[in-house]
Amino acid sequence: MMSELISAEKMKYYKEMLQAFPCAAFVSIDDRRKQTIDVICANQEYYDLTGITHDAIEFGDHDIRNLDDIATEDKLRVNREFGEAAKEKRNVAMDAQIRLIDGGYMRCRIHARPLETIGDAVVFVVTFHRYDDKDPEKIIKQHYVEHDALTNIFNMKGFCMQTAEVLATYPERHFTIAVSDIDSFKTINNMFGEEVGDTILKRIAASIKENFTGFFRDNIPGSYGRIGSDRFAVCLPSEMIDADKMVEDLDGLFAGMDLNYRVVVHYGFCEVPEKNFEVSDIIEQAYLACSTVKHNMVRRYAYYDNVLRESLLAEQELISHADKALKNHEFIPYFQPVFQSGTQKLVSAEALVRWKHPERGLLEPGKFVPAMERNGFIASVDACMWEAVLSFLHERMKAGKQVVPISVNMSRQDIFNPKLTDHMLSLVEKYEVDPNYLHIEVTESAYIDENLQQQLAETIFNLRKKGFIILMDDFGSGYSSLNVLKDMPVDIMKIDRGLTFDIETSERGKAMLGAIVRLANRLCIPTIAEGVETEEQYNFLKSIGCDSIQGFYFSKPVSQEEFEKLLDTSEVPEYEPGEALPGHFAHSETDFSPYRETVMLVGEENEDVFSPQAILKNEYHVKSFKDPASVDPETMEKAGYVMLTRKAYEELLSSKS
Repeated sequence: MMSELISAEKMKYYKEMLQAFPCAAFVSIDDRRKQTIDVICANQEYYDLTGITHDAIEFGDHDIRNLDDIATEDKLRVNREFGEAAKEKRNVAMDAQIRLIDGGYMRCRIHARPLETIGDAVVFVVTFHRYDDKDPEKIIKQHYVEHDALTNIFNMKGFCMQTAEVLATYPERHFTIAVSDIDSFKTINNMFGEEVGDTILKRIAASIKENFTGFFRDNIPGSYGRIGSDRFAVCLPSEMIDADKMVEDLDGLFAGMDLNYRVVVHYGFCEVPEKNFEVSDIIEQAYLACSTVKHNMVRRYAYYDNVLRESLLAEQELISHADKALKNHEFIPYFQPVFQSGTQKLVSAEALVRWKHPERGLLEPGKFVPAMERNGFIASVDACMWEAVLSFLHERMKAGKQVVPISVNMSRQDIFNPKLTDHMLSLVEKYEVDPNYLHIEVTESAYIDENLQQQLAETIFNLRKKGFIILMDDFGSGYSSLNVLKDMPVDIMKIDRGLTFDIETSERGKAMLGAIVRLANRLCIPTIAEGVETEEQYNFLKSIGCDSIQGFYFSKPVSQEEFEKLLDTSEVPEYEPGEALPGHFAHSETDFSPYRETVMLVGEENEDVFSPQAILKNEYHVKSFKDPASVDPETMEKAGYVMLTRKAYEELLSSKS
């Protein structure tokens, strides 16, 4: 008997393995050279299904080489497919009718997977998934319940079932589930049509299927499927996971598609624990890891581990108390002042949210804002900050105290609110504050997000039309900053702290900052440099004509009480309605050309004597005013500025050329 080749220890292992299966299953030894297929052990579900006795298997009397348990019309096909699987030592799956204990037949889905090779024989584990009906139409329907119609690979349900079976078959091995997600897949469908989107999905499915064909031939267990609109999942032994290669393979897959668009895929990985788990939970954890790197062009994958787990649990604990915190006014504004680079006068401030947590103390934004952005609660926090800032401005104005414009943040969720402009208008009317005093910051990443661009352009246009000042935050942190400036109207540019940081160590960084400031001056957009911490950084930014400074060099974010004291004791320049910052008027969309009919002021900060040649040097500061009469000549002279009309400026340029 072939069963004699199996040790008692191995037989015990096989029997314990079979008990983990929820369906009928047996282990067999297939030796096609000797034309024998011996069933060496089975689970109770198999005995119940077929009526075969324990003794028939235990004493080697159940040789299935004649396939007596298979319906006649299926024997030839099953024999051929099992024979090829044994020869190639690979997995095989098929539908066939199995004889039942009552003599009738039932349609089953049969899976066979090779476990090991003993001489010329292959040890298989064979499982039977029964259908409820002999009706072939129902079998077809069952196929579509478990398979994705577009790619014809397992869907979420089928992948979970298949994966559970693989994990039960190989309990001694360590497996990892990987989930992939395509960035901005909706944008691809909108730009190129659903047919192109479907082609991308089919290519991914075909590539995965081809890889797994090779794995199965090499006796490597695993499973794969399309588990969502643009999400795929695979399960493989952990030692087979090569995250860098997976990223590289998919990048190469899309390189041949002539889309003029980079298709970017991110991955999340999660190792399967030894016990007490559901496949769907592991998939969810892998996707959570994937979500932490989504839209990140540098990090393309992440692992779900104890660190991430603890972080997510802490995040969930915070989120669960957010509603109560909102009602208890635990979200409060801190203010970071902004100062003019030349005069060092206080010109504005940015309101930054803090959570005054009753148990954990004062929490900075990094501890809770990212979680609220993922959770969808950030819009409520934003609205809370808007009201807090407007209330602060209202109370000071009512008391006759001086104020400066204060900027607040607007998240992606706010952008998609079709009633945002109306809501903002109702707030400034409620608190009797001119919209000019509520500046709205939009991070550069929102401008370059393809899903937001059309909605963002409409939102910004409507807000600016009503008098709100728009700031582009974090300029220079992304890859499409120049396109954003070209296509999107903004009133103030905030230069990312990452560029400021390089001033003391990088000549190239200095050159880039100089070019950015000159470009902003050319477009008549005032600049604010963020993250300024040292005197060297400040002096350099001042020398290249950066208008304003924000950072620890002047002040860290302070409480409302401290900010009020600063306002009460600071010299604040006169701020006219319609100005983005003092001396810089906000422009309508048609005002953006540098050649419009305005008065230009050219500041000479490094020379004692004014000369036409000095005006044309790149480092000099160009400002514009709509009303020349509004500029005090004495102040202008003290600051070292010279006034020119457009005509005089063009004549100056002409004479130099």
